[in-house]
Amino acid sequence: MLKEFKDFAMRGNVVDMAVGIIIGAAFGGIVKSLVSDVLMPPIFFLVRGINRLKRQEAAPPAEPTTKECPLCLSTVPIQAVRCAHCTGEMKAA
Repeated sequence: MLKEFKDFAMRGNVVDMAVGIIIGAAFGGIVKSLVSDVLMPPIFFLVRGINRLKRQEAAPPAEPTTKECPLCLSTVPIQAVRCAHCTGEMKAA
């Protein structure tokens, strides 16, 4: 039985398949190393720089649309001349 297995294993197809598996595993390790050590660091620096630029370009705060009445402290529209709650005069915006 051992002799028959040796004959089977020494056929060209089995040896070729074993060599192919070994080369494939080595190639997989090379590709993984190339991607993780060479390609990804410049991509993470590029992404980091883009994120930093987007943070700096943040929109300025919007103009206020309301103000407080100095008499009753209720909120009124910015263009109001009189307070809707206490009818007090509002200063110009």
